[in-house]
Amino acid sequence: MKMNNQHNSDTFNINDLTPEQQKMLIEIRRRKAELLLEIQVRIICFKIL
Repeated sequence: MKMNNQHNSDTFNINDLTPEQQKMLIEIRRRKAELLLEIQVRIICFKIL
């Protein structure tokens, strides 16, 4: 099943969101960054072992 991502930098404007939605999006992006960093650290630690 192929999914089309309609939200790219050309078509998505954060200003189209309500203030509450903007806060939620910022929190999701922050959490995503945290998780990606955690994954990278675990990969590096695994390679060291």
